[in-house]
Amino acid sequence: MAWKQKSGKKWTVRWRHPITGAPRSKGGHPTARAATDFITVVEALNAQGLDWEPPALPEQAALVTALNAYLDHVELTKSKGTTYNRTISLELFRRFVEETTPAASLNVLTKTLLTGFLAWLKLPANSQRKAGRSSDFTRKCVEHVQGFWAWAADDDAFVDKTPRPRRLAELRGLRSPRTPTRAPTWADMDAMIAALGVQPAGQRVQRDFAFHILSAVIQRCTGLRVSQVDRLIVGDVDVALGVLTFRGELGKSHQERAGRLLPIAPPLLPVLRRMTGHREPAELLVARIGNPAGSNSRERMAEAWTLAKVPPAVWKQRPNHALRKGFSSELARSGISKEVRDFLTGHSAGIAGFYTDPDALDLRGAVDKVAPFAPAAWVVIDGALSTTNAVSFLEHTRGTP
Repeated sequence: MAWKQKSGKKWTVRWRHPITGAPRSKGGHPTARAATDFITVVEALNAQGLDWEPPALPEQAALVTALNAYLDHVELTKSKGTTYNRTISLELFRRFVEETTPAASLNVLTKTLLTGFLAWLKLPANSQRKAGRSSDFTRKCVEHVQGFWAWAADDDAFVDKTPRPRRLAELRGLRSPRTPTRAPTWADMDAMIAALGVQPAGQRVQRDFAFHILSAVIQRCTGLRVSQVDRLIVGDVDVALGVLTFRGELGKSHQERAGRLLPIAPPLLPVLRRMTGHREPAELLVARIGNPAGSNSRERMAEAWTLAKVPPAVWKQRPNHALRKGFSSELARSGISKEVRDFLTGHSAGIAGFYTDPDALDLRGAVDKVAPFAPAAWVVIDGALSTTNAVSFLEHTRGTP
């Protein structure tokens, strides 16, 4: 007897081998009807004492087919950022294989191939950067290929064509030593927000960078990731109760995907009140406008940190993430416990998270420690909400100043 069950957006059929009784499964069915049709095939074979076997793949196409199937699996089960990172790694691997072993099958997967890929990644000639790729990046790329290999060896469609997964022990030596964390202060973050309101030429910027200004304001007062702020909708904000609903779909970690309620910090409340007035609940809270392709949040944020004269050690490499570090570090300086800070920022609370009721945490008292905006920063924030071009911004999202 075979049965089906929902796996994410697709269906998996499970059954037992008619002779050995070993558990068997086949996933990836797009609809319940497709899964039911497959059950009919399996049960017909089992009635004859036979087991279903995946159709043979063209030997030369097997590697490319497996890579594409794995990326489909990652997209279904992982976050958007994880999917993007693994896609980059496996596209580089695909390029390496095409250059070294054209029309390769899964049989080419060996430790020697992994070592060759590692050496290929390290060559500056194979990188767009003159200095070549960092050791951390090359290590991650090879780890992602190892993850693909392990998946293929366990997938019904590829298990018979995939060699036993292997790993490179020497990857541990490529991990960069961890440097002490440097985080911005409230004053540093406000100086950066003020700088977001200035073009390199010295003129005030409203419409094109209103998105960056308001996104940075929310990050500074919540500690959320920039990708999460970008996906907040108007309906997530309850100004009357002073609460922000963090939907599970915004979460990066397993724990975050459960969702949570976050109290809104007092300095952020009047900003959100003006951003949400007379707007539809399903609209993005901070809409990207103007020229989206030319409005790079990372580059604009890095320019602002530089203009604000904040030391590069505080924000280099991750200019958006620096606001998240600043939020957590400043609350720590105010005496807020790690447990509360982890809940607010969505970090894993470990085993303690299973034994502590969030209602027992003084979350409201913690966000009350968020400092008010400096006058120079507030001028820019007010400008992003109220000036002529900002009115265009709010009209674009059906809001009112």
